[in-house]
Amino acid sequence: MEKVLFEENEITSLGSVDGEEDLKPKGGININPPPANGRCDGCGRHLSQLKPFGRAGDPLVGDFDGALLVKNFRWDAHPDEEIEKIMDEFFGAVSSTEDYDKAKEKLIEKYGQEEAEGMMFYHQLSNQLSKSRECRNCICLSTKRFYRMERSLYWGEP
Repeated sequence: MEKVLFEENEITSLGSVDGEEDLKPKGGININPPPANGRCDGCGRHLSQLKPFGRAGDPLVGDFDGALLVKNFRWDAHPDEEIEKIMDEFFGAVSSTEDYDKAKEKLIEKYGQEEAEGMMFYHQLSNQLSKSRECRNCICLSTKRFYRMERSLYWGEP
């Protein structure tokens, strides 16, 4: 894996963090910069507590050659099959703003304003990605387990 994914015209994007030096902001614009606190976005452990990724052949997930944190992208919410079916039923054939407004009205009629808006919001979250920096223990977790760990770390939830 390339440590620097992109570096041009004072724009930098690091793919991995190998140590404290990588946490310092580079000049210009840093796309998806490493966490300033040097902690894994999943388990919250600091760089100093992490075991490095291995080289090619590491049974884990690839060639990260000694990196401590690796940039990963995860869905913002775990997809819910039932909500996906409902959204498909109401919005599957939408091809214009007018169609969308009609579909939304029908969804609200069937489920009520609050539940319909909640489903639409959750559906939106489960269809967008966000960047995270993960250690070798967290990068292999399913999205559901990763966010369960993250919630317990930040909010004390089980």
